[in-house]
Amino acid sequence: MLSADLYFSIRSPFSYIALQQLERLLPGHNPAIAMQLKPLMPIAVRKTEVFHSMDPLVFRYLELDARRTAEMENIDIRVWPVPDPIVQDLDTLAISTEQPYIWRLTRLLQCAIELNKGFEFAVALSRLIWDGKVDNWHTGKYIENVTSSVGLSFHEMETMIENKAEHYDAEFLANHEALAEFGQWIPPTIVFEGEPFCDQDRVTIFLWRARQKYGSKGA
Repeated sequence: MLSADLYFSIRSPFSYIALQQLERLLPGHNPAIAMQLKPLMPIAVRKTEVFHSMDPLVFRYLELDARRTAEMENIDIRVWPVPDPIVQDLDTLAISTEQPYIWRLTRLLQCAIELNKGFEFAVALSRLIWDGKVDNWHTGKYIENVTSSVGLSFHEMETMIENKAEHYDAEFLANHEALAEFGQWIPPTIVFEGEPFCDQDRVTIFLWRARQKYGSKGA
């Protein structure tokens, strides 16, 4: 089976869209492709200085583009989730120094990857946060139910991220550095045999490239 890397952020609406597209398109795809997930911390945490000079109008267009892209792909979405995984004032783009959600979420994603359930967990978790059907996804048993739905133990994962937080954080840093080697920094980016495909509208181009190179061989 062929393999590709998906660099993504749980806070990115376009990462959510890409994950839903891949869940839909990968089964039965010729050639068969295994997606290796590479979680990234959002730019709002990695490079807060980016927002110091950014015009807030950028986010207005981002919201518009995310909604219509999801509509075109028949994917449910709410921009922004309740709560947003990043605590940020979207009018001023000021980012809070307190971030109670994103570190836990990204560590859970890395934990699921190391438990060999990364893709399934990322698809389900991103849907919980982004599809607009649930408010306050961080409360109650919402995340616990997501972990159970893909065959994982929430309590086991919580213990693992408590005991291995530094390990998971090191993995995020390694993912950032690896993505930079391909000249990219924005999620989602798929890297297939050294070739980057950046943003959700490149999912179909990535799959076309795989078919172009290997489809006729039935790989």
